Amino acid sequence: MSQPFNFGPVPRIAFGGNRVDGLGRDLARLTKARNVENSAGVLLVTDPGVIAAGLAERVETLLAKGGIAVTC
Repeated sequence: MSQPFNFGPVPRIAFGGNRVDGLGRDLARLTKARNVENSAGVLLVTDPGVIAAGLAERVETLLAKGGIAVTC
């Protein structure tokens, strides 16, 4: 049975050329700052166009480099 929880994300916007390159590092830092232990990882939601452009694979690789497990 699921435990009740609250969800109130605080948006953080990072903008700039090749900014996605720091995604794994940023997410790893965020989970550490929030004391998230044994994280199940992230769910990467995308579409066929993003996959065809190679962007989903790039993001998945960057997350893995940051030690973040990815489920597609």
